[in-house]
Amino acid sequence: MDLVFGFKKFVSRLLFPLPLVGYFLLAGVLLMWFGRTWRRRLVGKICLSLGVVFFFMFGTGPLPDMMLHSLENDYPPFGPEVAESQFVAGWKPAYVVVLGGDHHPDPNLPVTSRLGPKTTARLNEGLRVHRLYPDTKLIVTGGKSSKKQTIAIADDMAEIAESWGVSRDSMIVENQSRDTKDHVAYLKDTLGEQPFLLVTSASHMPRAAGLFRKAGMRPVAAPVMFEASDAGFRIGPKSFLPKPSKFGRTEGAFYEYMGLAWAKMRGQI
Repeated sequence: MDLVFGFKKFVSRLLFPLPLVGYFLLAGVLLMWFGRTWRRRLVGKICLSLGVVFFFMFGTGPLPDMMLHSLENDYPPFGPEVAESQFVAGWKPAYVVVLGGDHHPDPNLPVTSRLGPKTTARLNEGLRVHRLYPDTKLIVTGGKSSKKQTIAIADDMAEIAESWGVSRDSMIVENQSRDTKDHVAYLKDTLGEQPFLLVTSASHMPRAAGLFRKAGMRPVAAPVMFEASDAGFRIGPKSFLPKPSKFGRTEGAFYEYMGLAWAKMRGQI
């Protein structure tokens, strides 16, 4: 299981935008310098050209925002009007589930610095929704991504939630799961078939909600961290200046599309 998990993570990162750009540029340079025939040097020119094209496609312009927006647009931000349209008449949620994400498990860092930006945003939204429905149980979920780590993400999330006034009696800490399908497996007995509020990043929600539904569960989406919007599609002179944030958005979209494809291939969605 550890080998499969590690292999999946390793391969997915090889296919991220920046590595792909690097492969083409490196192949192009090597073929241009060391190709002994004109055909190899021609292939080198093509690889260099593709590397440059992919660099500007993935790091500039509207494409990164459009790719991410297509994922984030599936579910609206959560509010009372969303609750009224999705909840069964007279039903009140019993659980608010917050999925863990990025994490820096360094015991020398303060707990607030160990949660990455996505996980921090998810936890903040989970606390907001939990306050809207104070009788709910707040479920934080996420374990250690490797055996070398000593801190589970859910434990850090619970510690921060407790510092914001949520009692341990009002929380369930699931600190064994390592990815989204594990969240589903570990929470199935607790959640059963009753509707529950699911908090995760907007781009991650299609995959997460799909996995829960395939398992016979009933998530009500409460997405957060909308990184792309229609306003980002406007093209101007600055649109074609490479930005780290654009590569980050493209990477996030790639990761979710690959995750969706993998889950569908395995019949999990």
